[in-house]
Amino acid sequence: MVRRCLMLAGIVLWLLPGLAAGQGETAGQNDPKTRQMAALEAGVDYIEVRKGERVLELYRDGEVLASYPIQLGKRPEGPKRFEGDKRTPEGTYRIGWRNPESSFFLSLGITYPNEEDKAYAERYGVSAGGQIMLHGMPNDTEYRKEVFNEPNWTNGCIALRDHHMLEIWRAVEVGTPIRIKP
Repeated sequence: MVRRCLMLAGIVLWLLPGLAAGQGETAGQNDPKTRQMAALEAGVDYIEVRKGERVLELYRDGEVLASYPIQLGKRPEGPKRFEGDKRTPEGTYRIGWRNPESSFFLSLGITYPNEEDKAYAERYGVSAGGQIMLHGMPNDTEYRKEVFNEPNWTNGCIALRDHHMLEIWRAVEVGTPIRIKP
C-alpha cells in the first residue's frame, strides 16, 4: 500500500511540476517536458518511423512534437514481404486499432498489409502476414529481461519503452497515418 502511494505521488509530481512546487497553475509552463505533454494532448497529424535511425516521431502541422528510440524486427533491413520474415514494413499505413490488453505494454495496430503488400506476396503464393503493431515492452518479465536491450527482437513490430508507449497511446487516435521509411 505504501509502495503504491509513493508511486502515485511520483506520477503526480512528474505530471504537475508547477503545482507540486507550489507555484500555481502557470508554473512549469516553460519546462520542456510540460510543453511537450501539452502539445501531445492536443493530438498528432501523423507518425513517421525511420528504421535506419531507429526513431519514431510524432508530428502536428509539420512540426516534430516528440521523438522516441525504437526497436525493430529481427531482420530490420528491407521491407516486410512475407509472413514470418521478421521484417518491419515500409510504406504508408494507418493506426487501425488500439489494444489495451496486449501481451506487450499497450499496442496500436498498424494497417499492414495494404493492397500493394498483399499483391506482392500473392505473386509468390504466400501470405503477406499481419498483426504489425506499435507496442511497449513484453508483459512477461522473463521475456522483457531477455529483449530489453536488444535492437532487433520483434517479429516485425515497432517496440518502444513503456513510458514512451504511454505518451504515444495518449496522443494517437485510430486512423492516424504512419509512414515507415527505410
